[in-house]
Amino acid sequence: MPKQGRKKTKEGSKNNFFFKIKWSESYVSLLLGLVVIVAVAALGIIFVKSQRTTETSSTQLNPSIQIQEEKNANKDSNQKTYTIKQGDNLWTISENFYKSGYNWVDIAKVNNLENPGMIFARNKLVIPKVEPKIITVITSEKQEIGKSIAGNFYTIEKGDNLWDIAVRAYGDGFSWTRIAKANSLDNPDLIFSGNVLKIPR
Repeated sequence: MPKQGRKKTKEGSKNNFFFKIKWSESYVSLLLGLVVIVAVAALGIIFVKSQRTTETSSTQLNPSIQIQEEKNANKDSNQKTYTIKQGDNLWTISENFYKSGYNWVDIAKVNNLENPGMIFARNKLVIPKVEPKIITVITSEKQEIGKSIAGNFYTIEKGDNLWDIAVRAYGDGFSWTRIAKANSLDNPDLIFSGNVLKIPR
């Protein structure tokens, strides 16, 4: 009789062992399933990225084709061409040819560039024959008309602002902050005609 009891405990421990194996098999199956899902997702991402790279590289060839076609069309007009170097942009190219960066618009227009901010090294650009664009600064009449302020106090007149007062008092509009601090102005944009301002010297 004692032998049979030992057999039952051995069989019971074998059943517990198999039960433990079955649990671990389910966990292994779960892990293998997750590994397969992650691998498929990774392959999908790699495939999508390779497709985007192909599209980008074909897009980069387009500007070269457009520039070459434009070059051939303008050969008869005897215009200059320029081979783009690494680090160039239309502004610097325009400065080199016209001594003014503002002519970058003319270069972009002649070369039919869809995105003037994106040019590629070793492509050729047609440089049109146009006059250099020179930007002139027009000074406002108000600054020319205003009388200089020599005293330590100034009575605000209609239409005055701290910038103009600072220009007339110091010759520098940025000094309006000195006037605002000296007069403890909470809102420097809000001044009233008839009020007297200290002009610190």
